[in-house]
Amino acid sequence: MRIIRIILALFLSSFVLSQETKGSFGSVVIDGETYNQASVRPEFKVSNLAVALDIYFYFNSKGIKMDTWDFSDGKSAYRTLIDKIYYLKWGEPSDNFYFMFGSLPSVTMGQGILVGGYSNAIDYPSERRSGLDLKVRGYGVGLEAIYSDFKKNSPGLVGARLSYAPINKIEFGVSYAKDMNQFSGLADADEDGYPDVYDKYPDDEQKYSEFEENKSFWYENYTSLCGIEGCPDMPFENWFEGVKGNEFSLSDQDEDPVSGFGFDVIYKATDWLSAYGQYASLRGEYLDPLNPVDREGIEQKSNLGYGFSFPGIHADLGFFSLRAEYRQSSRGFTFGYWDRSYETNRVQVAVEEGGDNSIITKESQLYNFGELKGFFVQFNSSLLNAINFDMSYQDMSGEKWENSNSDDLGVYVEDSNKSFTAVLSILPSFIPKVNKLEAFYQQKNVPNPFDFVQDLSTISGVSASVEMTGGMVLVYTQTTSYIKNLDSGSLEPVTSVNIETQMSF
Repeated sequence: MRIIRIILALFLSSFVLSQETKGSFGSVVIDGETYNQASVRPEFKVSNLAVALDIYFYFNSKGIKMDTWDFSDGKSAYRTLIDKIYYLKWGEPSDNFYFMFGSLPSVTMGQGILVGGYSNAIDYPSERRSGLDLKVRGYGVGLEAIYSDFKKNSPGLVGARLSYAPINKIEFGVSYAKDMNQFSGLADADEDGYPDVYDKYPDDEQKYSEFEENKSFWYENYTSLCGIEGCPDMPFENWFEGVKGNEFSLSDQDEDPVSGFGFDVIYKATDWLSAYGQYASLRGEYLDPLNPVDREGIEQKSNLGYGFSFPGIHADLGFFSLRAEYRQSSRGFTFGYWDRSYETNRVQVAVEEGGDNSIITKESQLYNFGELKGFFVQFNSSLLNAINFDMSYQDMSGEKWENSNSDDLGVYVEDSNKSFTAVLSILPSFIPKVNKLEAFYQQKNVPNPFDFVQDLSTISGVSASVEMTGGMVLVYTQTTSYIKNLDSGSLEPVTSVNIETQMSF
């Protein structure tokens, strides 16, 4: 009854205060299961403050998914309430004071050497994160702060940049970014510490293992082998752990953080033209591919590397902006580590031979990148207030790790390292009845991204909304990324599709 009263209060207050309210009905896939979705999104603005709520229900033949409306304790109530804030915004990024709470479609810190185009909404609505992007400027001092998800104790990105301008034309900045624990990026619907891919009961926090639920059966098997007194050299619990095999639990794992430190210098030649340089190093480890274990069988780790870009230029003419820079990096480094697709490739589960799973973090794959140098260019243009096009391209050459087909481990070889990202948006005024039409594609650190051969860095998507009769709008969103089957070596697409019908009140 308490939950019903809270829901009614949210609905009524939303309609009273809102300047516009949109309702929608559609379907969404969450943790591999399809749900119907009904929601209302009231929006209102007062002076510099803009608010949009996202009040929704998921349901299917099993009933309503109630974990999105959980008020059983203080922690659950907190998560439920902030989950219903689509965004809470004050001002614009260029203002002296600005913040955006909730969905963060694109965030860049400084000149982007650590955090460039990061999004906490890449897999929305199957995953809803509530983050913060804060910018404060005054008296020559500036602060940028990012927190990707207040619903998790270990979010994918916590970052800050402090800047100081001793004179009008020169600014110095220092930056820090961190993923508190990469393993926390594994989906865990019931939050029992056992990620869904290992949890045989992903919607029941009291259960996780078929073996544990049938422990008495396995005890009977054990006593039939060892007798009622048990085997002296193999107690039941030890034997049972071997039978269960790999049951990954976050509580049994050491945290696996990765972080980065950077600094930059900017010279503002004019209001629209600036020059800059930047440096960053990543803090973490990966398994040394040249010497993975020593003679005693102990894993050998290598520290992550560093990179810098100088010179760099940035020109912004309003309808057209351009950024270009020379880049150089050591082994174990990639520019813009926290990028648009970070939440999808922060940690992935690959399928091994026999159907077992292997956990792969983005940090662990940085051994693939050796010493590199080259250039990066990015531009954004708006054509006739009808089409927006945002494109970035990196072309570097140097070392790349190549696995050997023989018993040898592999070797660094001379190769190119290129990246391509593009976002194309059609504005409503260009095509009648089309409110939104957007497509994006990203592929990073490959020999030639224009071959369009998918790998773990590839992510693509489309989003469209089209007006129908009676003021209704059909919305379609699709995002595709890839995981690797370690048995076959092939890539398997992971596609998220959301279809809904919206209406305005």
